Amino acid sequence: MRRFKTKKDVDFRLLIICILFFLTFTLYVNISKNFSGGLVSLTEKMVKQNLTKSLSDNFKLSILKNYDVDNLIIIKYGDNNEISDVDFRINDAYNLASEICNELKISKFEYKSNLINIIEKDEQNIIIQVPIYYYLQNPIMLNIGPKQIVKLNYIRDFLYEIKVMVNNYGINSLHIELYLNLKIGSQVFFYENKNFSTEYSILLSSKIVNGKIPSFYGSSFEKNTGFLNI
Repeated sequence: MRRFKTKKDVDFRLLIICILFFLTFTLYVNISKNFSGGLVSLTEKMVKQNLTKSLSDNFKLSILKNYDVDNLIIIKYGDNNEISDVDFRINDAYNLASEICNELKISKFEYKSNLINIIEKDEQNIIIQVPIYYYLQNPIMLNIGPKQIVKLNYIRDFLYEIKVMVNNYGINSLHIELYLNLKIGSQVFFYENKNFSTEYSILLSSKIVNGKIPSFYGSSFEKNTGFLNI
């Protein structure tokens, strides 16, 4: 004899389906949050390692050869050979920072790790493959678990700043240091987009010149352009 489904049976099955859907969705959200939460620490190390290597290589290859870095600033003197102000040649500073930014974009990007596999790279983005369960720190799960494709915009923002520091150096002498400060913003795209930045302070020039710092400045004088965007 054929048995017909009752409303009670249908309601029970619908309840089971809803429970399974809820549990599956909860598990997915939990895994996604754990996965996304550690992406910054995972990718930040990779980005910093490559940016640092590229900056080091480019400066070793004399990226500054086309620039007279001492001319990035103009030191003005007043009475008694005292410094009255420092001006910046913003256009020259912009050209220098732009060249550095462009070199970073086209530089080779490498990273050897069991956790990250670089699939593709262009001038601003990298596509990487990361094991879903990397946050468990379990070698077995890394090998048998699924892998997730993640997009990383490793040069999302490029900010630069020229800073000059002047200190008294003996009698009627000044020690002048010129710095290029960089702040490179990156973003990881996944369940939650995460931002992080890598900062550098690069000494461009250091020299001793004749002059004095006015007494109202104390023994040192410092001025910067503030961070500017490329």
